[in-house]
Amino acid sequence: MSTTMEASKAVNPVKPPIQKASEKEPALIQNQAYLLAATTIFRRPVFRDVDAARAAASVHNMKWVWRDSQVLAWVLLPDQWQGLVVLGQNDELRKLMGRFKTATAKAIDARYKKVGWLWGNGFQDQALTQDVVLRDAGRHLVTQPLRLGLVDDIRKYPYWSAIWLETGNDHLAWPGSRR
Repeated sequence: MSTTMEASKAVNPVKPPIQKASEKEPALIQNQAYLLAATTIFRRPVFRDVDAARAAASVHNMKWVWRDSQVLAWVLLPDQWQGLVVLGQNDELRKLMGRFKTATAKAIDARYKKVGWLWGNGFQDQALTQDVVLRDAGRHLVTQPLRLGLVDDIRKYPYWSAIWLETGNDHLAWPGSRR
């Protein structure tokens, strides 16, 4: 019987599981900017509720979540979070998003979770190239509520922020560049 088992293994080798891009161990690229997105489990519109949205927004002020990474812009939509983040030298996307999802899940009341879960599996990431103007990418990101018809004026939508508003730096460029 062991001969039959060995023969079947040779014919049908075990294939490694297919990984999504966000599940693979990313190459650490110093000062790489990424567009990131995470959706709620079953895409439930949890953040339509003011208490849930405020709790999730408060996580952006928690230094331990971001460590040496920098959030340049973010927006909280009813069923997802999107951010423009420059990955720190000592961080990984998978770990950063894990900390963010954990912190927001802990901050939000249990009634907004489904079987104890707030976020769906994984996250989406897109590395930006050096020719992308970060301020333009951030502006596009934070105006998502307008494009989705959630508001007719972005100043009426409370759950977004961008670093150039906080710093007054109207000429945000790639870290270490003059752009």
